[in-house]
Amino acid sequence: MDEQQLAAKGKELQITDFGIRRLNLFSNYMKVGNYVIISKGNRYVRAIAKITGPYKFDANAPEGYHNTRAVEWIVKDEDIPVADVYDRNLTQQTIYKISESGIKRDFFVQGGQVANVQDAVQDKNFVLVVDEINRGNVSSIFGELITLIERDKRAGGDEELEVTLPYSKEPFKVPDNVYIIGTMNTADRSIEALDTAPKKKILLPRNAIKCQVDYDRWQLKPTGKIGNVDVVQMLEKINERIGKLIDKDHKIGHSYFMDIKTDDDLKLAFKDKVIPLLEEYFFGDFGKIGLVLGNSFVEKVNDGFEFAKFEGYDSSVSTDLKERPVYRIANTKKWNFSSIYE
Repeated sequence: MDEQQLAAKGKELQITDFGIRRLNLFSNYMKVGNYVIISKGNRYVRAIAKITGPYKFDANAPEGYHNTRAVEWIVKDEDIPVADVYDRNLTQQTIYKISESGIKRDFFVQGGQVANVQDAVQDKNFVLVVDEINRGNVSSIFGELITLIERDKRAGGDEELEVTLPYSKEPFKVPDNVYIIGTMNTADRSIEALDTAPKKKILLPRNAIKCQVDYDRWQLKPTGKIGNVDVVQMLEKINERIGKLIDKDHKIGHSYFMDIKTDDDLKLAFKDKVIPLLEEYFFGDFGKIGLVLGNSFVEKVNDGFEFAKFEGYDSSVSTDLKERPVYRIANTKKWNFSSIYE
């Protein structure tokens, strides 16, 4: 029925004016081909759909769901920030027309083509921050996720893993667009117990470094080399030194090197993974990092250093302090990987 007929019928059935307006929008104003946005509170959009059918009254539907429209779901069960879709706040009205000028067209259209909205949601990155993670029990915090958060074990990874959630019994995989950051107070000695725990998943068991099967998935097989650099021998030598300086449980796993193919890949693995890990192991003692990697990776930087003039301090002590060596990681152009094991 049209708007006037609907108003008359609503009065007859003693439906409130608000109820009549709501039903009129739903049955007469919403057209096939229009899009609807379903909000989750005022801050998020939980679903987007395209209307594909006319208004229907279903007498057999559950109470409150008699009025229906057929739709094609584009996005369901998501938490999309409203600001990504619409340039103003949503309200808690049951149904209303939003301003077309407020729609964020970039969310729906890319390069002049209609975008896959589901892909747009998936392409977003999400960050989970665990504050003062070193004060908690890592096993309790992550549980089975301690394995699933590895890059190649995530959804879409080469060794994708799935678990069944204990309460909902639903299958679950860790998405590849989730980043987990654990904050730590480095002055707190409880950090010592945490250093290796999150890395157990990539560490090799005793003597496993000698086992060829650990390298079967490397991009560098069968030689294990990049140019003249024997990456396998280099890693063995690094772990031998780490075992001497700390213990065998701190050995670096082969997963850091599984996807490398070029010299640039190797430098990036050292810059972003190996060296930061060694900094954690040795609490920023670059002298010990130098004992593991050698002269080309760590350089002395305090030549020509002078303290401020201060006559109230023992000059002999200040001279000793001035001569104390200070080191830093050298520029990547100076790195010589072969020197690590030769």
